[in-house]
Amino acid sequence: MKRLLKILTAAVAVIVLFTACQQFLDNPEDFLSYWASEVFIKDHSISSAHRPDKAGVPCVGSSAEVPITLSVHNPKGFSFVMPTSLAPAGIVEFKELSPKPEVGTHYKLERTGSGTLKLTYKKEFLEKYEQGSGSLNPTITLKAKDGRVFKKTYTFGIKSNTPPPKPEIIIAKTNTSPSKYVLCLKFDPDEMNNKVAIGSGPQVPVHKDIEKITIKKDSSNNGSSYKLLYNGNGVNSNFQTFDVDSFITHGAVAKLTEDIPAAQDKWVLYYKTNIIIANGNPQTSYTITLSDKEGVVSDEAVATIKASDPTHTVTFSVAGGEGGSITGTYNSASQIASESTVQTFNVPSGSMVTFTAQPNAGWEVDSWTISTDSFTSGGGTGETSATLSNITAPKTVTVRFKKITYKVRFNKNDSNASGNMDDQSFTYGQSQQLTANGFTKTGYTFAGWAKSANGTVQYTNQQSVSNLTTTANDTVNLYAKWTANTYKVCFNKNDSNASGIMNDQTFTYDQSKPLTANGFTKTGYTFTGWATSAGGSVQYTNQQSVSNLTTVANGTVNLYAKWTANTYTVTFRVADGKGGTLKANYGSNPSTMTSTTVQVTNGDSVSFTATPDEGWEFDSWTGVSSLSTTATLSNVTGDKTVTVKFKPGVFDLAGGPDAWKRLKKEVEKTEGAHTIVISGEITATNDPGNNGKISIRRELIIKSSGSSASLNANNLSGIFDVNNKLTLENITLKNGTEPGNRTGAGAYVNSTLIMKGSSAITNCSAHKGGGVYVNNGTLIMQDSSTISSCTATDKGSGVYVAGTFEMKGNARVNTNNDVYLESGKSITVTGSLSHHPAARITPNSYTNGRVLATGAAEKANFKVTPQDGNKYWRFKKQGGEVKFVPAKLKVTFNKIKCVEVEDASSEAEYYWTMKVGKYVIAERPSNSVWDAKKGHIYEFIENGEYNKYFNWDFSYFPISEIPDINTTPKNYIPVYINIMEYDKSDPDDHIGTTEAHLTYDYDNDQWKWEYDGSQSHGNQESNPHITIGDGGEEIFTEEYRTNDGDTDVTITISWKE
Repeated sequence: MKRLLKILTAAVAVIVLFTACQQFLDNPEDFLSYWASEVFIKDHSISSAHRPDKAGVPCVGSSAEVPITLSVHNPKGFSFVMPTSLAPAGIVEFKELSPKPEVGTHYKLERTGSGTLKLTYKKEFLEKYEQGSGSLNPTITLKAKDGRVFKKTYTFGIKSNTPPPKPEIIIAKTNTSPSKYVLCLKFDPDEMNNKVAIGSGPQVPVHKDIEKITIKKDSSNNGSSYKLLYNGNGVNSNFQTFDVDSFITHGAVAKLTEDIPAAQDKWVLYYKTNIIIANGNPQTSYTITLSDKEGVVSDEAVATIKASDPTHTVTFSVAGGEGGSITGTYNSASQIASESTVQTFNVPSGSMVTFTAQPNAGWEVDSWTISTDSFTSGGGTGETSATLSNITAPKTVTVRFKKITYKVRFNKNDSNASGNMDDQSFTYGQSQQLTANGFTKTGYTFAGWAKSANGTVQYTNQQSVSNLTTTANDTVNLYAKWTANTYKVCFNKNDSNASGIMNDQTFTYDQSKPLTANGFTKTGYTFTGWATSAGGSVQYTNQQSVSNLTTVANGTVNLYAKWTANTYTVTFRVADGKGGTLKANYGSNPSTMTSTTVQVTNGDSVSFTATPDEGWEFDSWTGVSSLSTTATLSNVTGDKTVTVKFKPGVFDLAGGPDAWKRLKKEVEKTEGAHTIVISGEITATNDPGNNGKISIRRELIIKSSGSSASLNANNLSGIFDVNNKLTLENITLKNGTEPGNRTGAGAYVNSTLIMKGSSAITNCSAHKGGGVYVNNGTLIMQDSSTISSCTATDKGSGVYVAGTFEMKGNARVNTNNDVYLESGKSITVTGSLSHHPAARITPNSYTNGRVLATGAAEKANFKVTPQDGNKYWRFKKQGGEVKFVPAKLKVTFNKIKCVEVEDASSEAEYYWTMKVGKYVIAERPSNSVWDAKKGHIYEFIENGEYNKYFNWDFSYFPISEIPDINTTPKNYIPVYINIMEYDKSDPDDHIGTTEAHLTYDYDNDQWKWEYDGSQSHGNQESNPHITIGDGGEEIFTEEYRTNDGDTDVTITISWKE
């Protein structure tokens, strides 16, 4: 020290001179000692839990800050500079880490005393380098606030590595036999799933670095280690499964004393020991630790299996080996000893065993025996159970069984039975006869014994029986079963004049049933019932239900027939109560009766008279034979029914002033004559009831008595409402009138109206269907029937068809009347029609394809009303239907031929104009001529001119009603052709012109080609008249011959659908 002071004295001499330091002058040794003092960190202590890894480096957890206390040698009490975020460099350095930790964020250093510092590692810093992923070794250099930097630095080793967790241990057992102890190792799921972000990577479980588990048994060895790894990083993470038998699954484990985790719980391991759960086991301890990849070891978890006590033998059996079995139960385990079988339990001291005796059928417990001591409970005479508690020595237990006794009690099983019987005693296994039956029941025979009141017979009278019950001292009830006696009834006809045979009838006592229906007969007499003696009175009626006619089994009861003289009812009636009346005449004082029955004595006769109503006629009898309106029923020997049937006939109405009234009354009946005959003319008048429309209420024929007759409504009403089928034969309906919007003045048809012969409807008027309005029915016109001179203010002056209209033969609706067809309706021609036309049709709509008539209809049979009065639609028969069918008129200019060249050169230069209607069909201008030599032909199509034709669809005519064909309305279509030949020096040559027209013949459905007048300019007028019919096509050539050359033009005209 003195040498050092000398050196320092010399070194600072200059300083002393210039500073004149009062401190140095006052105490130079103290001054020099301050500047010569060294400061350094002597050691450190880690305040939180830590443990070394396999390299011996202390490892701390990352769940909280870790403070480290530094002991500092600082004899002069220097004040130190602490690192801050603004001036961190040079004090605490982590030379093995990059990037460098930041003061304040990752760590801090602070002074806690003159000789102590505290270095704190922040939680974030520790998490970043978890699982020993970085060396957190600090190098600390101390700096005094007066600027001195102390040379001696301090460093130590430390890592962040949270030790593996310690498990909770539950002692369980295997669920196999023999059962062994199992260590249930239960880890905290929250701790196992706790995550940190290491370095800059994603979060991982803090304990994912666990590597193995070590299980040590007592202290005899170092234990056994097993690989233990995580399976997954997420919420469903768990331990990976083991491939060793020492670890088993939850399904092989059962509770011992404490509850074990649920099957779905995670972070649970089951370690199977090799210790069998039995008595005599010594106490055994197990120590469990976990270690991670860096060798950091968890706290120890210790489980102790206590030692077990010694056992005693308990033997049990059945005395004599018969009569039943004995079941012993210890600790929920049971064993059964029966016959010669002996069973044994080994139980610990103080245990309890229970016994239960099960007698066989017909046996009961007699007594129990035990080798020493006595039973804790039970075990008395007749008892079925016994208990041994607090067993401290070997025991032998036996049970003895004996056969039971019982009695039989007899029950007469019916309050109507009588008699008494004593009980009878039996021993199980011994057979003996039942006591003879001592009961009786009137009308019944004893059948045997049943086990229940409603049961069937099980034992006959005095049958030998045994083992009727297995219950000791039981009472077996036997019930008498009774069979009702049977007997027969014999039937006696009780008169030699009676006849017939009846079989005997069997009865059962107490069962009621009808006597057999009487099978005897006696002419002229009626059976009145049965007597119990030949001269007795009636006791039982025919088929009366009877019972208990005798109590004797297999007895016989005789019954005698009783007889009374007969009378008969004769019923007489009119079939269906319609068409006439029927009267009966009977008795010694004859009188005519109109009632429906008459009482007739056996053998008498009744006569009958039938009278038909007007319009009806006699048809037939039932119950009596006759072909006229009178009949007699002779020798009545039984009830009879006589019926007369009338049938509709012909009602000859004739005529007369009130004939309309009488006709209306008859026709409007729902039943009556099938035919009404009238003569002359029946005219409606203003007299009450002698006018008005007549409603057809039944199927009917109205015909004339001669060649013709008529119904004249006199314009007071319509004539018929046809609601049932009506046939008119040679009948004329006329002057029917329906006012306002009413329809069908001649007939309104909702059923079927047939007009036959010369039937006619004329001069009738209505809003629609002046002659006939066919609604939901059918109008059939045949023979020479006609409708004419009828009118309608709206549609269908002759017929309005909303239903079905059929025609054939000479039938005709005069064309001054039309037939109006509603949508979808047409005329059905059921046979050829002779009239051309037979009707004029007005359809509801004019559209192509609209069907007008079907069947045998021909176009010639019909006219069609022009649309709007001036449009005549084309129609024809096609596909079996007469309907609107459009057709196409096509005029085609085919070719031009140079026949002869009359020019200075050998070629002609043509140009032309060809028109149909107002349309230019083909045109070649003078500046684009066709150069042609003799024989050359200009084919329009071959020269690319494909549309050199006029093509028009026609549905209706006249042509003047079709716009766009002609410039101005015309009833023909003009055709114009003009051919010219170009001349360079002279005026152009005019080769030829055609001026023609096409006209349409509606009635014959054909077109005609004709020239307008005399042709000029070389036209040879080769085609003055050409006709193009339905489906036809005509090809012809217009020839032009001049001094300027000869030329032909070929034309095709067709009229096709």
